[in-house]
Amino acid sequence: MASASNVIERRRVALLFGNDSYPRAQLNSCCKDARDMSKALTSLGFHCTVKCDANKKQMEQAESDLRRRIRTGDCILIYFSGHGQEEKVEIQLGVTVYETFFLLQL
Repeated sequence: MASASNVIERRRVALLFGNDSYPRAQLNSCCKDARDMSKALTSLGFHCTVKCDANKKQMEQAESDLRRRIRTGDCILIYFSGHGQEEKVEIQLGVTVYETFFLLQL
């Protein structure tokens, strides 16, 4: 189990999605929510990437970019605001890290 001081010292990386635009429905505040969450996380030392109204291909590219950036021991946060489907993804970096990633159903 990691001690509180080890968690505080770890590099923090966040990928945030906010999707308001959908073919049959328009949401009102998901992009704003993602930007607001980014501000809050940045104040806590996270390096944030925000993607608004990303399609499935763009989301997958952002997730792939995240995989290339992260290192063993990083604290990773993925945030999604919008309609989506939850899927569990396993990342291998010498140790197994689990993340929750949402994929759009287009």
